[in-house]
Amino acid sequence: MEAAKPVLEEALDRAAEEALAMRLREGEALERELCGRLSGVLALVEALEARSGDVVAAARERIRKRADQLREELGNLDEARLYQEVAIAADRLDVTEELVRLHSHVEQFGDVLDGADAETPCGRRLDFPLQEMMREANTVGSKANDAPLAHFVVDLKTEVERIRKQVQNAEKTPPQRDVDVSDDRTLRLLNIGYGNLVMASRVVAIVSPQSAPMRRLREEAAGRGKLLDATQGRRTRSILLTDSDLVILSAINPETIASRLSAEDETR
Repeated sequence: MEAAKPVLEEALDRAAEEALAMRLREGEALERELCGRLSGVLALVEALEARSGDVVAAARERIRKRADQLREELGNLDEARLYQEVAIAADRLDVTEELVRLHSHVEQFGDVLDGADAETPCGRRLDFPLQEMMREANTVGSKANDAPLAHFVVDLKTEVERIRKQVQNAEKTPPQRDVDVSDDRTLRLLNIGYGNLVMASRVVAIVSPQSAPMRRLREEAAGRGKLLDATQGRRTRSILLTDSDLVILSAINPETIASRLSAEDETR
């Protein structure tokens, strides 16, 4: 083992440097993609602003003409009540508040993106403004009694959804600790069944898969691309959680895996 350590250290260092360089390249490409998409979202918000003013003005004019027609047909009308109804109807079509909040969420998304670096992953912090953008877009769509405005809303929601999918590729957890090759346990592999091995030092929990929270955990990990199925097509009997946010499914009982881990610790 001692003779192999220098070779192993060199290989690990080289692999870590190459992996880091690849992640940096991917991160830069992802940032360019997100910035371009965000510019598209901002352009659509501005288009909504321009169109919404015309929609409200046109609605006011339609209601005013209808009121004039009713006045001619029915004679005297309660003018105060009439103008109140006109104002209420126009207010229902007004999306100014929603557009102001959309601007705010776009700005927040951009600030988080600008502040991200290798030490401060931004994936989770980007999720919230995206959720709020989609919520405001839905509200604008529900108020949109206008075909061009509705088309803008559809385009906006499509663009936000594209950004959401790209954000799934953004780092959500801080960089992991450096590997200490002087620690035998760091390099030790744990047998999780049917020829599958994982690095023992990276396992932080071994749990049963039966509960509802664990089922949700599996679904969320699958959605993030962080689920690893090592059951070889067999029934899942345990779930291993790692310090790199990876969720691993095993066909071996949690007690069996834990005993293997403890037995190897006792022999060292």
